[in-house]
Amino acid sequence: MASLEAMPCFMPSRAFRSPSLWLFLAACRLTAAADAFDLYEVRDSTLILEIWRASDLEGDPAPGNYQILVRRDWTSGEKQTYLLREGTQVAELPEFAVSLLKGGAKGRVGPERATAPGEPESNVWLGFWQRRDSLLSWLRWPTGLTANWQSSVTETKGAREEIDRQLDFIWAENPHPWVFLEAGLHRSQTGGGLSQSLYDPFNTGTHKYWGEGHWWWHAALGIPGVKWEIALANRPFPSFYWMDPEAPKAAEGRSRGSLIRQWKDSSAAMPGNLSQAVHVKFGVLRYSAHFDGDAYRIPVQEIMLEDLPAPFGPWGFGFALGGGVFTRLRMDLAPISIGIPIPRTWPTSLRFAFLRLDLDYRNRQSFHLNVAMSMALDNPALRWPGASP
Repeated sequence: MASLEAMPCFMPSRAFRSPSLWLFLAACRLTAAADAFDLYEVRDSTLILEIWRASDLEGDPAPGNYQILVRRDWTSGEKQTYLLREGTQVAELPEFAVSLLKGGAKGRVGPERATAPGEPESNVWLGFWQRRDSLLSWLRWPTGLTANWQSSVTETKGAREEIDRQLDFIWAENPHPWVFLEAGLHRSQTGGGLSQSLYDPFNTGTHKYWGEGHWWWHAALGIPGVKWEIALANRPFPSFYWMDPEAPKAAEGRSRGSLIRQWKDSSAAMPGNLSQAVHVKFGVLRYSAHFDGDAYRIPVQEIMLEDLPAPFGPWGFGFALGGGVFTRLRMDLAPISIGIPIPRTWPTSLRFAFLRLDLDYRNRQSFHLNVAMSMALDNPALRWPGASP
């Protein structure tokens, strides 16, 4: 079945026995005898949520059966569209919200996508890519343009706190149902105890608190559920340096730690070095494996449950495994989502995360706390045949 399934108005199914629906239809009929109606049942909760947000309705849609009622005036050509819940009108949909049912979301079936004579009613492969199919929504990667500013503090036994700050710009899109593309530009800078140990172990005052900033990039290619990533790893502090319990000793002695191996070189940084990663997604479950034989002695792995519903925003929980086992907690506090009807037929969604916390904890003397602010823009033009908001 399709996300939107056309129903004759006289069909006596449970969803259409509501007296309020028939009163609504009767009122419309009394005002315009030349009108005609198309009634659709919405069977995709993601589509309902997207229409809800695009229509600037407050809160989240309540559970229940939702319908789309399209009223046409054959004389004037006017068309009005309503969102119904259990047969009761919830809102009249603006034109840009109605566009989500048509060209802005391929694979959804509306009045203009009726089955042609002789055409099979369904196709298992095409059906897999319908918005109604929950399986694909479990495998899709998020799309859009994202900007992040983040700062983190690392506590390691035997060293003063290390501070990191990073700026990220990330672009992701689905140019084809089977293809996912992502690219990002980043700037990282570190300062504090480990930087002092690495560049000025005898505390002669030759090293400033903040080290040199490093620009780097990453690119990813994937299919639903799996993506492969490559990144420029040219920084003196690789992404997971904080997992090494021997980091202070290794930095001061320019030697290998239990995880980090790149500090044995005189420069500590490795211009031109490339790291790789494999990411797997299935619903809320995420798995990542990071490979960089020049930076790490063993692969670093992450196992997470992401986007878990919580009172103040989505949370996550899991483990990071490298030089030890860290318990990971992620909290996205009070995110704000705004629908922007520009362009009108391809509305853009804007999401702010004013406070995102990532805590990796092994004990009181070994933890990593990251605080981030994020802004994300997404548009249906980046998603084909459509993706979860």
